Amino acid sequence: MIMSIGVHEREDLSDEPRFLLTDALHWESGRVIQTWSYRWTIEIFHE
Repeated sequence: MIMSIGVHEREDLSDEPRFLLTDALHWESGRVIQTWSYRWTIEIFHE
């Protein structure tokens, strides 16, 4: 199973949502968002 969480960057929800996926089903949504916010942008090499 995988948990999916939709996240908006803007408070007024005017931007496109990002969807965060995790297999850590024992985590609450707040922990998933907090962990995601500590990550850095990655470069995509295969486009």
